[in-house]
Amino acid sequence: MSPGHLTAGSPALEKVQQRRHDRYQVEIPGLLRLLETRGGIYAVTVLDVSRTGLRISCPKPFAAGTRVEIRCQSTKILGAVKYAREVRNEIYLGIEADLLDTRSTVAGTTGTAEVDLLSLFPMDMTRLKRP
Repeated sequence: MSPGHLTAGSPALEKVQQRRHDRYQVEIPGLLRLLETRGGIYAVTVLDVSRTGLRISCPKPFAAGTRVEIRCQSTKILGAVKYAREVRNEIYLGIEADLLDTRSTVAGTTGTAEVDLLSLFPMDMTRLKRP
């Protein structure tokens, strides 16, 4: 359904309006670590990325608000789980990033600088179309 065919108040329109940045498809391995508990480390795959968030495939769902660290592309991405969804026997987590530790990358920022995840990923990403 294109944005031109969405009606006011529909859940689909609200999702389109909530998205702040375009998403780009990637497939990059990484590790997820829970920050507030001793829940372990999980192998994940980053599936798409926007300027301030990413969607990953993870073996376990986590509640919205759970603080996590994602390590990929020689960078630590800290943020919070926004959602967990099971789709065709896969679990997807949406992560909103709020801090990058890029000391070992060429991303150009360290510490609490404005988050721009697109600087961490390959330039040949495929932009995902909005619904």
